[in-house]
Amino acid sequence: MPKPFVFNDENQANSYGFRILTAGISLKRFKNNPVMLDQHYNSTSAVLGLWENLTIDKALLLGEPVFDIEDEDALKISGKVERNIIKSCSMGITFKREDLKIIGEELIMTKCELYECSIVAVPSNANSIRLYASETGQLL
Repeated sequence: MPKPFVFNDENQANSYGFRILTAGISLKRFKNNPVMLDQHYNSTSAVLGLWENLTIDKALLLGEPVFDIEDEDALKISGKVERNIIKSCSMGITFKREDLKIIGEELIMTKCELYECSIVAVPSNANSIRLYASETGQLL
């Protein structure tokens, strides 16, 4: 049985200095194409597999990896995940500027859309993110 990855923990700020509210993450687009990329590289050759069993558990957004073991690169990374050498993933999201708000003394993203979730070697935090511009979908 695959071990779930934590996509987001709303209680933890990322290296960009803000938290993302889990309830504000739209999964609509992602559920149609739950792609797992290697290091946010948007290429068909970087697709490692997909994510299933998306779950929200209080402040956490979780998902289980399904690696494409017919692909040599994906099989190699799958082995590193299975052996607990690689333990982290990172969300690729898009958002609107007005959804990044100062609440109290914290910067909080109240809404965003999940584009993809990547296996990464070193996340900006336990649930690091990669940002995409909402107008163009370009990696920031």
